[in-house]
Amino acid sequence: MWENTILVVVDAAANAHQPALERAAWLAKQAEGRLELFSCEWDPDIDAGRVDPGGRDRLLKQRQHELEKLAAPLRQQGLRVSVDVVWDHPFDVAILTADFLIHPIASLNQIQLLALQILGEVGISQVSYL
Repeated sequence: MWENTILVVVDAAANAHQPALERAAWLAKQAEGRLELFSCEWDPDIDAGRVDPGGRDRLLKQRQHELEKLAAPLRQQGLRVSVDVVWDHPFDVAILTADFLIHPIASLNQIQLLALQILGEVGISQVSYL
C-alpha cells in the first residue's frame, strides 16, 4: 500500500518557528499521511579535518535532537513522524536524494522534467533514453 509521506526540509537556523512544518503537519492530517523531518548538515572545516574530528558526530546528534523536539508535539497530536539528519553536500542534491528514497517514481518523473527544462534552456528539445 502506498503511503502519503511529506518530506519537510527543516531550516536549522530558524529555531522554533517553522512555517513549512506547520503547513506540512496540516496537510499530513488531511491526507492521513506521515511526515519526514529532514535536515542536511555539512561544514567544510569539519569535513577537511581542520577542526575537532568529533565535531561532525556532535553536530549530527545536535540536529537529530532538535528535530526530535520538533517532532514530539506532532506525535502527541497523533501524526506519524520520522526524522532524518544527513551529512552531505551540496544540500540540494541531498534533498533530492532524500525525496527519491521516499517517492522513487515521483522523483524520477520530477528529475526527468527538470532535466528536460534545463536542456530546453540550452536548445535541446528531445532526449532519448537507452
